[in-house]
Amino acid sequence: MTAFEEQKSVERNAFASRVEQVRTWMTEHRTIIVFLAMLILMAAFGKAFEMLPRSPKWIETTLHLTDRGEGMPIDFAPEVWLALVAMVLGTLIIVISISSQSIPKLIDLYMRDWLSLTYLWFMLLAMMQNIMLQNEDMVDLPTRLDAFLNTYIYLPTAMVFAIPYIFYILSNTAPAKVIQRIHRDNLGRIHLLTDGMTREALEDPEVCKSYQLQLFESFNQYDDLLQYTQFKEPKALIMTRISAAIRRYIKAKPDITPNFFAVSRETMEDISFLTIRDQRKRIEGTRSFYELKGFRS
Repeated sequence: MTAFEEQKSVERNAFASRVEQVRTWMTEHRTIIVFLAMLILMAAFGKAFEMLPRSPKWIETTLHLTDRGEGMPIDFAPEVWLALVAMVLGTLIIVISISSQSIPKLIDLYMRDWLSLTYLWFMLLAMMQNIMLQNEDMVDLPTRLDAFLNTYIYLPTAMVFAIPYIFYILSNTAPAKVIQRIHRDNLGRIHLLTDGMTREALEDPEVCKSYQLQLFESFNQYDDLLQYTQFKEPKALIMTRISAAIRRYIKAKPDITPNFFAVSRETMEDISFLTIRDQRKRIEGTRSFYELKGFRS
């Protein structure tokens, strides 16, 4: 390899490593990302709503405004927003609190659920907008349009999706759904190992360690479920999903960069490896740390 090609390879690895760091940061800070995304989206939607073509008659009949800016009663909306948010958040807290007694780390799954975070932040931001509008004077047109948008579009939308969201919460606390979700995330991580960008990023030992710990997290979640679940069907489903993940990993193994099989110290400190820490070199030589973790689960 020439010096130019080596420099290009180093640059590609550095770029891939930065991309992987951004991806990891986005995964760990989904709550903040969804909050900012919803804030920007709602602000952009409000500006677009102001730019819609309209006539005085359209304003008079649709927004129920007089020429003096009267006729927009929104003082009832804060109580409705508070009741809606209390119902949804209360249901979410109660369901997760009860289900967590038999399904450990359930809250971690919901904190990574894009749909759940999007709906909750939408409700909270719309509620805060309505509370702020209570102190505004309904004279200028942009303020009146914001009041109409919040009261007659955001509020009905949030109310329509409240019951489906509660059913979504209830259905996703079922052990079979939790197991399937863990399995889907696990297969997604294994698939990423064969991605070209990820292969470049795995030249960085820190990225390798991050992926190893993420793969182990799924098996540790399975271990917790096996300990807390008393029914045979979820236990059988867990064993099936573990074996399916191992088969998928073995199939993808030839396409994974060799650097990934250098076991990090944090990986060897996993509870499954407490009795075989001294076999680290042999495990690296056989490239079998993931299979060993699966068999010990």
